Amino acid sequence: MTKRVDLDAVRTARCNLKRIAEEHPELLGPASVNGWIEILTEVEEADMGKTVQVGVRFPPKVVAAIDRFAAEETVKLRQTLPGMELSRADAIRVLTMAALQARGYEVGGSSEPTEGATTGKPRRRKSK
Repeated sequence: MTKRVDLDAVRTARCNLKRIAEEHPELLGPASVNGWIEILTEVEEADMGKTVQVGVRFPPKVVAAIDRFAAEETVKLRQTLPGMELSRADAIRVLTMAALQARGYEVGGSSEPTEGATTGKPRRRKSK
């Protein structure tokens, strides 16, 4: 199976990266690389090692609303951090945390599932 590479998308991405590098030369060079490696390592150890993957399904209209939220927040984010983007997964995390906090649920702290929570293992459907 061969994968097609969208060369126009690659060109566009390279142009965007070149523009960002020209606008922010402080992001380039060995000091920057070492700094990013340190930051990303800390983030990965702090967050990714302590999360549980959850798969959910949403109606198309809900996904569209989530994507609109992500796009609007990306515009705000780029005002202070050019080149940053809020992904759909990030948007779902932000919205879920806000909804839980709004209802008075404590979020953050322990990374362990609460008592009575499922293990997160997918259930197999019985074939008919």
